[in-house]
Amino acid sequence: MDVPEVGEYSENITVFMDDNKTLTAHFDEIIPPTVNITSFDDGTVFDTDEVTVEWEVVEGTYSIDRYELRLNDGEWIDVGTNTRYTFEDLEDGEYNVTVRVVDSQDNDQIVEVDFTVDTGTNMFWLIFSVIFIVVMVVAAVFFLRKNGMLPNIFSDGEESTKEVEQDREEDGPAGI
Repeated sequence: MDVPEVGEYSENITVFMDDNKTLTAHFDEIIPPTVNITSFDDGTVFDTDEVTVEWEVVEGTYSIDRYELRLNDGEWIDVGTNTRYTFEDLEDGEYNVTVRVVDSQDNDQIVEVDFTVDTGTNMFWLIFSVIFIVVMVVAAVFFLRKNGMLPNIFSDGEESTKEVEQDREEDGPAGI
């Protein structure tokens, strides 16, 4: 007589004895619910800071009690019997979302999926920083030139017209 091992997916054992003193055992197999994320595939890249996770569930032996999910290794979020949840205000980066379905007897099944958020804000700040630095350098050069602290780098070694005229005014008429 083969007797299956009692594991997490078998619960009830019924034993019968007939008139001939023959024992018959009946094991009820517990089938857990199954869950599948349907809103996006593993490795999807989003260009928004809001990501909606949707899933489908097939009931097992018992009815569904609740759904839970978490982002990375954060706290479990109980969403009741809703089959979708939206994460908001996500920063650029890589994430892992885990969806857990729990039936009325606390049997559960878990599925995970990875995704990336890349809103392009890093590129925005890079471009903004470069433009800011260029504007600051131009302003500094203008300020230094205006106050005579920076030589004219655009002349070919000769004094600028303004400097020549200024020297003439200081020296007076030529030859005197």
